[in-house]
Amino acid sequence: MRTLSFGFGAFRPGALGFAGLGAVMVLGGCTSTTAPGATSTTPATAPEPVAGAAPAAVVNVIDGDSANLEIGGAEIEVRIRGINAIERFDCGGDAATEALTLLLAGDNLKVTGDETDRFGRLLVDVRAGEVNVAERMVALGWALGSHGDGRYVAAMRQAAETGAGFWALDCDPTFVGELDIGVVAFDPDGNDRDNLAEEYVEIVNPTTAPLSHEGWTLRDETTGHHFTLPAGTIEPGGSYLVRSGTGQSDAENLYLEESFPVWSNQGETVLLLDPSGTLVAARFLEPS
Repeated sequence: MRTLSFGFGAFRPGALGFAGLGAVMVLGGCTSTTAPGATSTTPATAPEPVAGAAPAAVVNVIDGDSANLEIGGAEIEVRIRGINAIERFDCGGDAATEALTLLLAGDNLKVTGDETDRFGRLLVDVRAGEVNVAERMVALGWALGSHGDGRYVAAMRQAAETGAGFWALDCDPTFVGELDIGVVAFDPDGNDRDNLAEEYVEIVNPTTAPLSHEGWTLRDETTGHHFTLPAGTIEPGGSYLVRSGTGQSDAENLYLEESFPVWSNQGETVLLLDPSGTLVAARFLEPS
């Protein structure tokens, strides 16, 4: 059995851990299912704004937060607003796709949306009867709520506390390694962009044996910030700082060479996954 370390609070430099509620959860086994009709196709029509709540029908589900829908007689690729589902290629991704497939399977779908994302997909809110599809995906544990949107953060925290879906997967029960998240310095002094080397996440080894961090992933709630850690070892009681800015990486520091802040001051989710894709630690950051 594995344990997930998670917590809530505003993380600041100089204090290991977090301020607020902490908990430990027992992880169960990982299951994977293949979703019917989940193959992506190119939409036949460019997205158009949806005036009011428009009826929709499923053409096919692409993954846990996007699908091709028939809206007003046209096939349109849509992206559900306010959430980021577990990716298809990650542990739990097939289950996320299956969950969305089941939620969209009825004949009483309504969508609302008037913006497109950077990939040209129509951003929509989706209701299946009385069910808010985005909120249900987060509650089931197959999607993360976006702090930028804000509507589903509470549901995400509840899913983490109860061990729903992704929050309780153990993708490789044979893997041994118990790294954790220590300090999250997400709001360094001054203008964050001018001080990116002091924006960092501390990865700690709370055990009595050296642990490798090779292949571990540090990520946020979006699809844009996923960082795979290189080969290296953290000594017992030691730490490894993943810094956003520029510098010379060594045994105790990894510089990501980012040009902009990675961790948002407006609220953020920080996730640490082992090489099998199992979520080992999570921190929910409050706005600074």
